[in-house]
Amino acid sequence: MNGLEKKEFHRTLAYFWPLYLVIPAIACFALTYLMHATHLPKQNEQVNLFIACSSLNFNSLKGKMEASLKDKGAKAANLIYANPNDASFGQKLAVVGYHQADLFLLPQSVLEKLEIGDVFLPFRPGIKENWVRFASPEYYVHDTLDFGLKIHEKGSMDGLSSDIGFLEEDYYLCLNLTSVNLGDLGIYDIPEDDLGLEAFAYLQEVCL
Repeated sequence: MNGLEKKEFHRTLAYFWPLYLVIPAIACFALTYLMHATHLPKQNEQVNLFIACSSLNFNSLKGKMEASLKDKGAKAANLIYANPNDASFGQKLAVVGYHQADLFLLPQSVLEKLEIGDVFLPFRPGIKENWVRFASPEYYVHDTLDFGLKIHEKGSMDGLSSDIGFLEEDYYLCLNLTSVNLGDLGIYDIPEDDLGLEAFAYLQEVCL
């Protein structure tokens, strides 16, 4: 390498040396992200539950749901919760709940403020016959259709009370109209993807 070539080499190195640091860092980040994404549960391997409550024993309920649903193919139970008395509740319900949740556990006062038919799946005969566990179920009714199954009675103690800070109201379990985990009873008609229904049954069984 002659003197001119050396000078050009050093000039180029001085100009581009940051790239020699940045490019490996970007490659390392991309590889880490891809490895993480590869191991994330698929949409039909996780269940998402939105809860309107004053407090939540997050790790306890999450662990119980994952342990119970593991044999059903669940790799994760994701809990989203918000206090209906908080100013940001409506935004969190609409932005996070509607787009992510398979199921909702909501007090009556919240249901009364919603456009029920635009958000929740009405309980068709297939749901009532195969997935409702209560001997004498009570429903939240809107326009003659059943949209919510009463799962917690105001002032009572049940199997969920140790983990969920219920408000002093009746609570109903509802199914997201757009969930892909409702088997052939949802709008997507995917029989093998019924993890949302399995979670629906589990939450009832806890309260029996």
